[in-house]
Amino acid sequence: MAMAKDKRYSTVKILIEGGHITGFFQIFDHIPVSVVADDSGSNYVRFKRLIENPSRFKLKDIFIMARLFEIPEMTMITLMVNQLSKNKRQK
Repeated sequence: MAMAKDKRYSTVKILIEGGHITGFFQIFDHIPVSVVADDSGSNYVRFKRLIENPSRFKLKDIFIMARLFEIPEMTMITLMVNQLSKNKRQK
C-alpha cells in the first residue's frame, strides 16, 4: 500500500495555480528536494544535480513531477523554462 502523499504537494499546487510560484526552484522553498526525489523514484544526488540544471531533466521526470503536484505537464515545463530564462538573465 502506498504511503499517504505529502500535504505540501497540494500547497505547492495552489501556489502554482495562484501565480505565486513562477519558477521551478521556488517549489523547493515549500517541499524538500528529498521528498520529491523519493516520491518520484529518483536518486537524491542525481535529482539534486538535475534541479541545479533543469534543462537536463528528461520528459519522463517532468511528467512524474507534474503528476505528483497534480498540475498539467505543460505547467511544469513552463516553470522550468521560466527558471532557465531567469538563470540566463542572472549570468
